[in-house]
Amino acid sequence: MAKGLGYTRSMPGLTVTSKRLVTSADHSTAQLDLGTEVRLHDGRCYKYVQFNEAVTIGDCATILMPDVTNTNLTAATSTTSVTIADTGWTLARYDGSTHEWYFSTNGNVGAGQTRRIISNTTTALTIDTAPDTALDTTTDGVTYSPYMLELSDAAEERVCGIVLASQTTQYYGWVQQKGFCPLVQFAGDTDASAAHEGIVSSGAAGVAKGLTAAGTTADEADKAFGYALYAYAIATVDSRGIAAMLNAY
Repeated sequence: MAKGLGYTRSMPGLTVTSKRLVTSADHSTAQLDLGTEVRLHDGRCYKYVQFNEAVTIGDCATILMPDVTNTNLTAATSTTSVTIADTGWTLARYDGSTHEWYFSTNGNVGAGQTRRIISNTTTALTIDTAPDTALDTTTDGVTYSPYMLELSDAAEERVCGIVLASQTTQYYGWVQQKGFCPLVQFAGDTDASAAHEGIVSSGAAGVAKGLTAAGTTADEADKAFGYALYAYAIATVDSRGIAAMLNAY
């Protein structure tokens, strides 16, 4: 049985292994609603998510970029069925009973509407409610999930959590968002960390770095997802890194 989490009741798959370390199970099926959060009495915060690729402890994760960008529908609609010719998705990719996917219109007629996806075929989406403004063949849209994560892999990406354990592609588990985190994968050989200074994503998959030594931009500072607790100038080593205070997501 999992230990309790301080003043917080035990949650499926989230286990305190020591006073410094919390780890996550690797669930093949969702055990909780995606997006469920747990906050410990010491301020550490965790979120239950799905992983779009294999990750490991200490990795920096970000929300998957729009899963599919759709340019123009194949038919006008004012119902809960949205038909698209070149979808790029697979049958049942967006099973609403186990996943949390959304369709948002972002161009032309009917732009600016968001609906939850209930199911899909290879060419059509079923959304939870009909659009308030009908869509037509000029409408553009995107499908995405706010709880489907992938590795950060570019500078100044918006890191939304640190991985707690090895997780399998398309499986479910927990990431840490806030509070003391004992392991963030880190590349300090080019842009070292400094005590109490921000940390940001680097160009390496799942790896953070310090603020740019040659000059930090306002955008880079805005993308900081926490701060280092000490200076660190060591190159990336798998499953090693820095301890930091997080303020992600």
